[in-house]
Amino acid sequence: MFLLRFFVGICAIIILALCFSAFLKQQNEFAVLSKERRRLEKERDELASEYERLKNLNEMADTDAYVEHIARQYLDMVRPGEYLIIDK
Repeated sequence: MFLLRFFVGICAIIILALCFSAFLKQQNEFAVLSKERRRLEKERDELASEYERLKNLNEMADTDAYVEHIARQYLDMVRPGEYLIIDK
């Protein structure tokens, strides 16, 4: 009878150790996944911000004022009847 109780006790300890080990593995995996989730949420927010900035830039680039600014500033273009003075 003692050997049976001893064997059952050893089996119970082994089962509890295996359950505890599985629990610790799950906790570790949960921590890793939580960290990855926070990183991905941060990246998503950065991409959404960049998307809004590019969308606004695209809308601005479609305006006549912006096209005129680029033509005058970078391409040295003038309207008919205007004169370009270059200061060196």
